Amino acid sequence: MRFPKLKIDMALFALFLRFRFKASAYFYGSALGVGSPVAHWAHLGGFLFGMAAAYGLKVSGLEQKAFDTIESKVGWSADPEIVRAGDALEKANFDEAATILVNYLNQKPGALNALEMLQQVQWRRNGISYYLQVTIQLCQFNLKAQDSESAWREFESYSNAGGDKLPATTWLEIARMLEAQGHLERAATEYERLADAHAAEKPSILAYIAAGRLYLKKLNRPDEALKCYEKANSSKVPHLDWQPNIDAGLREARNATLSTAPLALKS
Repeated sequence: MRFPKLKIDMALFALFLRFRFKASAYFYGSALGVGSPVAHWAHLGGFLFGMAAAYGLKVSGLEQKAFDTIESKVGWSADPEIVRAGDALEKANFDEAATILVNYLNQKPGALNALEMLQQVQWRRNGISYYLQVTIQLCQFNLKAQDSESAWREFESYSNAGGDKLPATTWLEIARMLEAQGHLERAATEYERLADAHAAEKPSILAYIAAGRLYLKKLNRPDEALKCYEKANSSKVPHLDWQPNIDAGLREARNATLSTAPLALKS
């Protein structure tokens, strides 16, 4: 009734033979006469009822209303500016696409689709410094949305493109995410990288303490833990509020280092 010319795969079985062919939807109407009278009238009645219902939905406008409702709930229509930027990107007009997207993001800072497209544009135009900036924004966006997989993917993209100084608070979240997921070795490494890169900032103290804790409590590497606590202790960043934690870590790491040292050294 609605799609009479739609081609449908069919198969005909005769004894041990099988024939496959395509037939238009209206072919089913002519096939209803095959079989017993009961089956014939049962199928014909259902067929006619279905035709009437389909036609009724069409002429009443209910079908279109249902489509419109569904579309409003799950549909997506691109913003004209995003379409313009996409067209410019397809034509390799990278500067034009970048300008459109930057202006768009100035008005709608949280537009994920615009950020992702701008990331592509900056990569293809070889604007690495701008690419890194956009990738940081995407990483932060995904962390806020608690999408750890996407956040990690953007962090890896940032690192692989030569990025070595992610904002300290963002980097701290990445390292904590890794720790929560059980990637302790990589988490400790990222804590240390963060602390070394942002040695003049307060999050570096937290990062050194976190790395020391992992090396000491989880990875059984007290010598590495001791180095981290010593760096935290000698930092020029004011850290009186964390000094008790650092002192406790230093004592425990030194004791653990001595307990694992060779007997000759102990004596």
